[in-house]
Amino acid sequence: MAELKLPRLLGAAKEFNVGQETIIDFLIGKGFPKDDLKATSKLSEDMYRSLQQ
Repeated sequence: MAELKLPRLLGAAKEFNVGQETIIDFLIGKGFPKDDLKATSKLSEDMYRSLQQ
């Protein structure tokens, strides 16, 4: 099985064609801590899967 490549927050914003603040607000709403959410932060697998749903 191929390993999932986890993007940085800014890369995910580009992938989903939304702004980084939109991603940050969404993930905070899902219960992820704001301290972990910077444009250069690498997303965890749980964060990335939340965005994909």
